[in-house]
Amino acid sequence: MRKHSIPGQGVLTMVLATMGISMVASMRHNSAQAQLLIAPSIVSFTSYFGTRSPVNLVNGSGLTLGPSGILGDSDSTHGSDVDGTMWYSNPYIAPPDTSPIVTFDLGGVYDLQTTRLWQYNQPGGFTVYGAKNIEVSISADNTNFTVLSTITPARAGGTNGEPAQDFTTAATGVQYVRLHILDTFGGVQPSGLSEVRFVASPGHGGVTLFTNASTVQLANDLQKVSFDKSSDGKFHITTSVWDGSSWRSFFDGAHPLMEGSKFNLEPTTYSVLTNTTTKKSVRFQGSHTSPTYSFDIEVEVQSGTDLVKFQIASHFPSAVSLPSPQPTVGLWMNRPSAQLVMHQGPPSATRGAFAVDFNFGFPAAYLWDQNQEAAIFFDMTPATWMAGNGVRRFFDVQIKTFGNGTQTGLGMYPYHLSGNTLRSGEMLVNFYLYASWRPQGPARLSDMLDKMLEVFQPLHPWTPTFPTNFLDASEVSWRTTAERTITDLMLQNVTYGHRTNEPYTDSPLPLVSLPTEMIVHPSFVVSNSAAALNQWIFRQSIIIWPLRFSTRGCTIRPRPNTSCSSRRTHCPVSMIQILGKSQAAPSNPPMSSGWRFPGRRSSFIRKCSPSWTRWQRRISTRLLGVAS
Repeated sequence: MRKHSIPGQGVLTMVLATMGISMVASMRHNSAQAQLLIAPSIVSFTSYFGTRSPVNLVNGSGLTLGPSGILGDSDSTHGSDVDGTMWYSNPYIAPPDTSPIVTFDLGGVYDLQTTRLWQYNQPGGFTVYGAKNIEVSISADNTNFTVLSTITPARAGGTNGEPAQDFTTAATGVQYVRLHILDTFGGVQPSGLSEVRFVASPGHGGVTLFTNASTVQLANDLQKVSFDKSSDGKFHITTSVWDGSSWRSFFDGAHPLMEGSKFNLEPTTYSVLTNTTTKKSVRFQGSHTSPTYSFDIEVEVQSGTDLVKFQIASHFPSAVSLPSPQPTVGLWMNRPSAQLVMHQGPPSATRGAFAVDFNFGFPAAYLWDQNQEAAIFFDMTPATWMAGNGVRRFFDVQIKTFGNGTQTGLGMYPYHLSGNTLRSGEMLVNFYLYASWRPQGPARLSDMLDKMLEVFQPLHPWTPTFPTNFLDASEVSWRTTAERTITDLMLQNVTYGHRTNEPYTDSPLPLVSLPTEMIVHPSFVVSNSAAALNQWIFRQSIIIWPLRFSTRGCTIRPRPNTSCSSRRTHCPVSMIQILGKSQAAPSNPPMSSGWRFPGRRSSFIRKCSPSWTRWQRRISTRLLGVAS
């Protein structure tokens, strides 16, 4: 048989046409697993007769609205006017098309639930040509089809008001559906149908986007972000994670992404910015009153990353006065607390001296609860709105979990205000969300650190160009820079000293085994050991061109272990992992025995495995300053 292609047609009610597909919002849906009524497009067909084209199966011609008010819902009925409203295969070609086939494109990957059709309804005894047995096949690529089932519609009545017939055709990962009419009520002869719809839910696999008038859903392999419009006309956000077989609700608190008396941003409209196979992005827009300003929220998923990117832009026509600490930025779940958390920090013991509450701690936080984990990272680069006369960076806010007694949030929490003014112009807040199903929770704090490094490290690409080394002919790299910087700082009884039997513990989980000895720093350079041991602080900043990083007071010093290599060498602290720069792994890592990380929560890490990657990560986690 010959096959022809027809472009997709539009649906008439509550429709958003995207990529050749029209989707109508079913009234039966929830934010985690919406039921979608899909009016597909036609991919191919074997033949048609006269004006009885297969396009009539998807364009709503001949359908009448039912009480639901949704064209194509199960209460819609079909008329009996045949020409221009139904599909019928061609009986006059040689040979006649007595085994007609039509293939539909759902417009994306979905979990198919129901095939809905209206039988061929030509009056005057011609309902005998209706489809008696239909083979249903499915595919994800329009090449490899799998037979799902054979359905048996009832014969039409041949009058106006022909009802829909629903058939359960459950399957996951479906984009294409093929209907093959095997026979009719009069035997093997040309046949057809009046209309076809499918009921499905957003599927899983790759990056996906579903939109209709009241729902927007963006998803990747691990997590899905849903915006649902409520009766007040505002979109509210919830998220879910994939547990291997279905989507599980996670951040279901439906709070505004940015909250405060001058914020509480709840968008009312949206537009699709990008809808390709590798990238999906949507812009939500709204306005705020008292003060009056507009805002937009862009949400993006991309292939190759498990992160969802959020960008919130508030457009202030004039300066905004803040009456209290705000804004709070993040997502909420309907749980009073989380089982395990890790915040940005910890708070600095030198706040009185440096007036920096959270120093240069990595702006990220983590939580695990009820077999689900999430981490959030804030890109502070565009946050130029932070200033000493308003919300002060590193001092007024912390990335952490927070709560209101019945719900728990994850994001940026404001503790206090250095001033009360946000200047006019654009206020940008960028953050990235990672969420996943994790039945086995982290056993140590370092597991949480490792997860955050793993998922957020790609956000720190290698971009700087090294300066010329005019001092000697040695290699110019982050490794050598860090080596020489640490060597210069390793001056016993000047920049560090020894303390023993410190009663420090970590909770709720140990980072590593508890220490019996620690190395501490004075708050300034001293000339005697007593001062080095007593005037110590928890943090020390090292300036390394071209950026500043915090070591959190961590001078790293090797400690021989008889069960491992006893090689003694000053640890060449590497910034490589932080900056995303990979170096060739040496055959023998520069330190394979053990090392101490002194600081407020000092711990001794014993490592016998000569793993360059794990060595880098262990150093990097302490340099990032995430542990709470």
